[in-house]
Amino acid sequence: MILYNILMTCLFFIVLPLLYGQLWKNTVSDGMVFQYISGFFTVLAVFEIAGIPMVLTKTPFHIQMIVYSVLLLGLAALSFLQMKTQGGRFSATAYYAEMKDYIKKLSRYEWVYVILLAGVLLGTVYVTAFCDLGGWTSDDGTYVVLSTAGIFDDIFYYTDEVTGELLDGIYMKYAFSELYVFYAYASVVTGLGVAVIEHSICSVLFLLMAYGTFYLLSRFLFPKDSDRDNRMIFLIFLSVLYLFGLYSHYSLTFRLFGVIWQGKAILAVVMIPFLLAVVPKYLDADFTWKNAGYMGMISLAAMSLSMGALLPVILIPGILCGLSALQKKQWKELLYCLPVMAFPLLIGGCYFLMK
Repeated sequence: MILYNILMTCLFFIVLPLLYGQLWKNTVSDGMVFQYISGFFTVLAVFEIAGIPMVLTKTPFHIQMIVYSVLLLGLAALSFLQMKTQGGRFSATAYYAEMKDYIKKLSRYEWVYVILLAGVLLGTVYVTAFCDLGGWTSDDGTYVVLSTAGIFDDIFYYTDEVTGELLDGIYMKYAFSELYVFYAYASVVTGLGVAVIEHSICSVLFLLMAYGTFYLLSRFLFPKDSDRDNRMIFLIFLSVLYLFGLYSHYSLTFRLFGVIWQGKAILAVVMIPFLLAVVPKYLDADFTWKNAGYMGMISLAAMSLSMGALLPVILIPGILCGLSALQKKQWKELLYCLPVMAFPLLIGGCYFLMK
């Protein structure tokens, strides 16, 4: 049983996101970090677009499990098909070679920054692993209760997260963000408890994804290979700011180290920096509908985290697209706004109408 738990956890949280990331490999961004984060967001987007109608129609969770499994398997088949047609391959050796090549390019003095950054990261791991910050907010109980109740009651958002009593209708406050359903599905697939998935597995994954996003942001700010030392300095500076920014449970430090598995935390420390790092690269390239589809997928993934994503996921890409269109004097740049804004506006409109 333990071996099954380990294998399914590695498959669901590591292999599948890397595989789904192959769908976006030939867009303007590349590399293992980008592919993994994009693959993970693809999974969240699937749960969001398929989950909302099933939740609102009161579809039993065991039926939802089948639908999600079919969709995820279909995406896996599509990823393999794309790799076959484009002559690519999915191999751990390729990712190892990428990391090895990056390390070989580091100079001696750049290794000093690497060691400093590693020391700071050890501090962040200590804060995350040994400082019990989750008690600062009662929201954490909501995630565990709603996901667990969905599994045992076979229906979502009918349980009061405080009293545990069944409600007369769907809890609309959460029905349009399917992160809870994702955690429940992951719990059933891996055989681990919801609390273990959120507090142990996803706390590590989202912390790594956050720093992966910071790395992508550093590459955007310092794009030249000769700027590797500047990237390291930026990451060290950013890490120190996070370490010493724990002034309240509204701070980004608390979101990063305390409850990073919560939707608002993922939105704040992973999704928004990811948008700032990736969207400008897409705007610098020629417009393609595949790139537009990618940005639409990101907007869906953001909405799966929290309804609080409604404004950021519209404003950030919208402002960047508008500025790029004015600078290049090309109206095609504004076409990116269609997939980016369509899904959040549709979801947000339905929420406010049905609230």
